[in-house]
Amino acid sequence: MPAVSVGSDAARHGQRPAVLDELAEARAHVDELRHLLEVGRTISSSLELDDVLAQTSASLAQMIHASTVFTLLLDDPTQTLRIVACSSPTLLDRARRERIALDEQQSIAAESVRTGRPVVVRDARASSRVSPHRVELFSERALLAVPLIARDRAIGVIIIDDVSGPREWSRGEVEGATAIAQQVAVAVVNARLYEDLRRSYAEVARTQKELVRSERLAALGELAAVVAHEVRNPLAVIINAVGTLRRLLRPAGETALLLSMVGEELERIGRIVSDMLDFARPSAPHMQDESLGEIVEAAVEAVEAAKAAEAVRLCVAVPADLPRVRVDRRLMHQALVNLLLNGVQATPRGGQVDVTASRAATSRGPTLRVAVRDQGSGIDETARARLFEPFFTTKSSGTGLGLAVVKRIAEAHGGSVHVDGGPGEGATFMLDLPLAGDR
Repeated sequence: MPAVSVGSDAARHGQRPAVLDELAEARAHVDELRHLLEVGRTISSSLELDDVLAQTSASLAQMIHASTVFTLLLDDPTQTLRIVACSSPTLLDRARRERIALDEQQSIAAESVRTGRPVVVRDARASSRVSPHRVELFSERALLAVPLIARDRAIGVIIIDDVSGPREWSRGEVEGATAIAQQVAVAVVNARLYEDLRRSYAEVARTQKELVRSERLAALGELAAVVAHEVRNPLAVIINAVGTLRRLLRPAGETALLLSMVGEELERIGRIVSDMLDFARPSAPHMQDESLGEIVEAAVEAVEAAKAAEAVRLCVAVPADLPRVRVDRRLMHQALVNLLLNGVQATPRGGQVDVTASRAATSRGPTLRVAVRDQGSGIDETARARLFEPFFTTKSSGTGLGLAVVKRIAEAHGGSVHVDGGPGEGATFMLDLPLAGDR
């Protein structure tokens, strides 16, 4: 009796053996499970949201044999959806610019988020549920939208696009995409919790650092106040004694030179004592609307009158139309004098210090900025990190309190002070003050 192969009758009649259909179905099921496992591994191995979404989008595109997969997340404050990941890196830059309002009617992404259910479109070009603009932009044809559900609310959506032509999405494909969307939603929630936790730790570390700094400054202030108080009285006695000796002895030659040196050093000690008292006993600012230009001009005149800038030119550029700013005039005058003296002392003889005032946009809002640019040797990274610490100085004759006082005054006004310029470039100190009504 001749051997008969399995399915030979079906093959002669052009029919596919049932066992082959079952085998193909089993293979498709295995591929689906493999992609689900890959997505699970990706989600469990990383808390970096961008990486997770990019990899899951690519896996989903392979699993459903789609052209492109977009992942969109909902921005609660603006109630808009934005594309954050795409299986096609070449489309991602273009896609990032898209924003979809949650109440938009021609968007299956918005519809899926609003309803919390998958949305199927067989042919996007013949559907009124899809934006013609995006159909043209991404060459869309068949579309499937699956919401990202976390804690019983939609936080985003996955859009699956097949550009090859109209397509009937099977129940299995919708269920597979939904299963992956559930895992992606968990990944998004976990990543956001991780980011919140990281920000909280950073804030705690910053607060702790600021607390330590405040306690250190308080201790230094108390010490400085005690030292300044104990030095001031005997210093006044010595200054008076030197003045009396000059009147009585009418010295000449070497004696006169020695007394002159003593007088100069006594004046230097007096400035140190004044700086210590300014740092140790900061007064609360008395705010009034003031002209910043007038304060800058007065500070420049004070430095020039003290003959502190005889060998250095001070060039001032202050626009006449600057708005008034709420400051304590006395404290701001002191801060600007300190910045000017710092610039003059850093600039070599014959050099120039530029002083400008202008509007500036910062991360904290609009400000008025005073910039003092010197022509010194610049500041290296090590010194820059400690520049505004009390008693830190790079000068042989400095007290290290001038810039610390500037920082304290700036912060008391709700502003800030920072420096730009590396070694060999000179340095530019910028004092930013918030405009009235912007604090």
